[in-house]
Amino acid sequence: MKEFKPETIGKIAKQFQKSRILLTAVELKVFKYLTADGKSPDILAGEINCDSRALDRLLNALTVMELVNKKNGLFSVREDVKNLLDPESDNYLGHLEHNAQLWHSWSNLTESVRIGKGKSQSITERSGEWYESFIAAMQHRAEWQADKFADLIETVDNPVVLDVGGGSGAFSSVFVKKGRSEKVVIFDLPEVIPITKKYMSKTNIAEHIHYCPGNFLNDPLPGGNDLIILSAIIHMNSPEQNQELINKCYSAMRAGGKIAIMDFIMDEERISPDYGVFFAINMLAGTEAGDTYTENEVKSWLNKSGFITPERIDSGFGTTIITGIKKSR
Repeated sequence: MKEFKPETIGKIAKQFQKSRILLTAVELKVFKYLTADGKSPDILAGEINCDSRALDRLLNALTVMELVNKKNGLFSVREDVKNLLDPESDNYLGHLEHNAQLWHSWSNLTESVRIGKGKSQSITERSGEWYESFIAAMQHRAEWQADKFADLIETVDNPVVLDVGGGSGAFSSVFVKKGRSEKVVIFDLPEVIPITKKYMSKTNIAEHIHYCPGNFLNDPLPGGNDLIILSAIIHMNSPEQNQELINKCYSAMRAGGKIAIMDFIMDEERISPDYGVFFAINMLAGTEAGDTYTENEVKSWLNKSGFITPERIDSGFGTTIITGIKKSR
């Protein structure tokens, strides 16, 4: 066990500073308006509606972080940084906007620990901008995980796939892209479905994608499915809500169908994997009852719903998949 020194503790306590500087620059769209030629703080402040002196101090900090260059009082942005942080770039890291939103819930963490829940708005009360950045963050994760996820899931031939809380649709539409399914149904909030359609419009499989608006906590799920996907869903809910949701999945599935739950699955001590530990804090700060759950908890929900042969599949990309089968008649 390592020995902690005062300066080590102090360094940990200050780690938020660079994060907040970057997220503020993202929120202000500094990297959209900065160019390789350089601009003065006065010019840039006028473009992004900021105080010139305060912006100068922010740009100085970004310079020390090597995200911005400064020469003769002018600030410029490197091409590789602009490629990642300019909202108009094809490689824009849009999930950072969601991280900026998470900052506000994390700043209330002390109170969340006191009262046992987050103080944030219900997901159904969020703004359109929040949904856009949230789905962008989910898409950023999914675009490099979806292909492998599909390879790990065995299904019946040509399954009807239901993606519950499907967001951008990445984890379900990949079955169509791989020629394994001709019909995918994406079930998500009415506020999200138009965003889903934007992502799907960029593909050549749009005719195979169907949409069903609804709230999975309150509304029934469309039936007749052979594969139901719950990707990054159960951590938003309480145990009771998850049991009810999995019951709905069972009812919405054909005999012999499969449910695939992908999430951060914890060991029984809840201290491994590390990222799941910190994600549990994220859920505490940002939701009413969300959490990360153990393998035994998830399998118990499946068993109570009637699913058989629950199986754990380690994805290799940080999350775990737990599947169950609806018994054939």
